[in-house]
Amino acid sequence: MPEICCSYNLLFSMMYQKIKILSMNFLLDIIKFFTYGLYVRKSIEILKEELKQENLRVKDAFIFHSLLPPLYEKEVMQIFHKSPDGINWHDGICVVKKDGKGIIFKVEEESKPHFKNWIEVARPFVFTLIEISAYNYINNEIMALINEIAETDRIEDIYDHITVRIARILKADLAVFTLYDSANNMVYAVGPGYNLTPEQVNIFRFKLEGNSIARVAMENRKSYFTNDAFNDPYIKKKFVKYFNVKHVICSPIFVFGSPFGFIYIARHPEKEPFMDEEVELLDYINSHISLLLRFLKSLDGFRKRSEALVNLDKAGRLIVAEMDIGRVFDLIVSVATELFNADACSLMLQQENEKIFRIVSASGLSEKYRASHYLTLEEVLRVKDEHYKGKPIFIKNFSDVIERDRDLIGREGIVSVLSVPILVDEEIYGILNLYSKKEVRYDEESFDILEAFALEVSIAIKNAELYEKAVRTTSSIIKVLSELESQKDSYTMNHSENVARLAVRIGIKMGLSEDEIDALYKAGLLHDIGKVIVEKQILRKPGPLGEEERKEMEEHPVIGARIISHIKGLEKASEIVLHHHERYDGKGYPYRLKGEEIPLCARILTVADSIEAMMSERPYRPSMSLEQIIEELKREKGKQFDPKVVDVAINLLMPGK
Repeated sequence: MPEICCSYNLLFSMMYQKIKILSMNFLLDIIKFFTYGLYVRKSIEILKEELKQENLRVKDAFIFHSLLPPLYEKEVMQIFHKSPDGINWHDGICVVKKDGKGIIFKVEEESKPHFKNWIEVARPFVFTLIEISAYNYINNEIMALINEIAETDRIEDIYDHITVRIARILKADLAVFTLYDSANNMVYAVGPGYNLTPEQVNIFRFKLEGNSIARVAMENRKSYFTNDAFNDPYIKKKFVKYFNVKHVICSPIFVFGSPFGFIYIARHPEKEPFMDEEVELLDYINSHISLLLRFLKSLDGFRKRSEALVNLDKAGRLIVAEMDIGRVFDLIVSVATELFNADACSLMLQQENEKIFRIVSASGLSEKYRASHYLTLEEVLRVKDEHYKGKPIFIKNFSDVIERDRDLIGREGIVSVLSVPILVDEEIYGILNLYSKKEVRYDEESFDILEAFALEVSIAIKNAELYEKAVRTTSSIIKVLSELESQKDSYTMNHSENVARLAVRIGIKMGLSEDEIDALYKAGLLHDIGKVIVEKQILRKPGPLGEEERKEMEEHPVIGARIISHIKGLEKASEIVLHHHERYDGKGYPYRLKGEEIPLCARILTVADSIEAMMSERPYRPSMSLEQIIEELKREKGKQFDPKVVDVAINLLMPGK
């Protein structure tokens, strides 16, 4: 194939010396045509204009080339195809043809004698114009393809653009872009193809055998083509019949020097055969595509890695921030499923005092599979020893490894699994499994990202376990303090639990967050812990307290808050305890806070504490009826109590609530 480069300028200069009848203006116009990428019709206009200057009257002109699309009406096409090589006249029509390409001129009668002389001399230049028109068209097609690719985000769509554009350039009936999986020596189609059904596209999934056209094309590093596909030794006859093709090209694409894929192009039997220059053109285009794909592959890998790292960072923050161990497990599975686009996912943990790993959380799996599937410690260690090299383990045929569950795995539709051990304190704590229900390929970036994700998971699990341990410790401390409080004052034995429960009910109705509800409940249990320093006779005194006794009693919220503030996990509860005897009108203690200066949880606890006190029998009075309690709440609304909290509390106290 002639190279398209600036050397055409030199060619034009040489031809100008030989063809005297062509003016310099015509030559410059042709150079402009090539330089600025004008189309075929523009070159015809330039040619007709030059002929007019030579007093040659031509009604029309039509350029033919195997690389150009069929632009003209059927009659014109028939005249050209019937004409032999050389200069042929059909009445007022002159056909200049060589090797299947040429130009048709419709010449006016009075110009025919002069035109015959002109065409004999100008014929070499005419064929140069034809070549320039063809290759200029191809360059425009390549530029259009590059523009399409520049506006495309997904590399899968880029394959489709390449397929469609090449099919149109080569006037193909069918075309498909395939990728080569060197690890498994497999060829498989990507994208919808050109004029192919999904079923036809799926046929392009096969082993690259030694007697196939793809193998020959790959070994020769150039396109292989045939115009007799049925009798070609490298093409299976069943495919020829199935696709109804006769003319076939298989063109290899190399990226970074290695086979990347193949473009298959075909025409039906009634169509024109492929010509050598068309195949050369395809190799020429593929050389550009290879460079383009090389860049895009690097760019796509960088983009995917960057996106994955960003998503991994977000996922890690999300998981590590969660402290509930059960929710951590569910979050790990949901994030992993989305992050790696898995068909299904499971997290398996070793059961306590057992040598078995069972599923504790999963997505995309049936309940039966979740309940039935397990791995023994022996199986886990065997797979680890055989496959684990510090990277995630990819098992192409999962059922072959776990033969015991072959039927179960088959019914679930699982084909392969990508697994990574979750290590906590360098011991296998669990296994994260990403399942595929179709054949997939994972690149090194995916392995690296999954490995990093597993590290985030192990940190999250360890944090959640430490938190759970701390919660258990805190719960034990709360229980001890509550018992200590009840021993000091028997009235508080059930009072604190009742206050905590009622405060939580009010808090839920008022839309408190989960953390606020938790702090409110703990504060309810411990709100009177400061009374451990108050003398028993003061706590049980039936009448009004004296000045000193009152001061001692009013110290108990401060003492209680101080006691529990040093216990991790009770910091928020300590603030509620500190302020639960403040009044809405600012006449409470210890700091005489007013209105919304008082934390909302403390305002809620004040109401709950008072309701529970009114419901209980005290040394100095009997318990109050529900009507009396509601009346008292209404009377103190806006004084001792927050009006909004009172409204919610009364609503909860009403019968049936």
